[in-house]
Amino acid sequence: MYRNPDPAPVRPLSAAADDAASAVGDSEELAVNGRLLAENEDVESEKTVVKIHQLKGGDAIRSNRPVWLTAKLSDLDITRDDFINHWAVYGTIEGNYHGTKAKINVYDLPELTGHQASSAALALWNNKGAENAIAAGVHVYPDLHHDNKVHFFTFWTADGSRSTGCYNLICPGFVTINSSELKPGAELFPVSVYDGEQRYITISIKKDEKTGDWSLYREDLGTTELVGFWPKTLFSDLAETASGVQWGGTVSYIKGEKSPPMGSGHFPIEREGKAAYFKNIGLFDGDGDPINSLDGIENAGTDQPDCYKVSSFEDSSEQAKDDGYMFYYGGPGGCN
Repeated sequence: MYRNPDPAPVRPLSAAADDAASAVGDSEELAVNGRLLAENEDVESEKTVVKIHQLKGGDAIRSNRPVWLTAKLSDLDITRDDFINHWAVYGTIEGNYHGTKAKINVYDLPELTGHQASSAALALWNNKGAENAIAAGVHVYPDLHHDNKVHFFTFWTADGSRSTGCYNLICPGFVTINSSELKPGAELFPVSVYDGEQRYITISIKKDEKTGDWSLYREDLGTTELVGFWPKTLFSDLAETASGVQWGGTVSYIKGEKSPPMGSGHFPIEREGKAAYFKNIGLFDGDGDPINSLDGIENAGTDQPDCYKVSSFEDSSEQAKDDGYMFYYGGPGGCN
């Protein structure tokens, strides 16, 4: 029986309780921080090859741990050292990057409790000097949201979360656009059903070459919607360009407990409709145009392959599909 694997995107159910950091008028062009942001134009660019590899020990990145795992919650009576983290993440080699895009499969994980967390995100960072990083995606994070629903999130830090940065709007930093339906911290619904309807959200992060700010867009509602931006003034090295990009899933949990599921809670080998995915993965050049070719893939691997895995990084056009560059990821967890 044929089943459309992607019938519809998810919708925000409720916004975060955090106050919006900025308010602007709703018009065809949004005036933000003294700049005009118009709809993106699809412009063909010359073919560029970008090498993608599986993050593992010995990479040029200072830490192979996904950048958004450095975040901490100040109101918890536990420290970051009390947590164990695992990941299944692809990333670029070190270079100069001006943005990225991905279609993220959205699953909830109602079995998560206590201090567990499970996320899927895309991120950009620059570790040439300070540890500057930004990320956006979806996660189930009971400590942050006080429920076990799936939420949209943003993240930033200018120093590896030592003294700067936060999720969503917990601290000043990310600037929201009031006309956007999607807000940091919003609960998403409906979600994907294992071996049933699949739901997704498509987001992109692009460097505004005029202002230097990093803009976050939603791209699955028929038009490109500006969600907000990270001002360049938050950063040092990332104010100019990103040196790396990541896509994938992570989990966190307290030492002594068993690890939670990631993605759909099933391994990538189950593939469409059963394993969670990242599709239509892309990178942008200095003009904001898509880079047409991502090549040079290494073998997949994760830090805990018994519990979490990633598939190969695939070009779906080779199978006559229109999912772009993609991979499946996740697993049932159970590590301790």
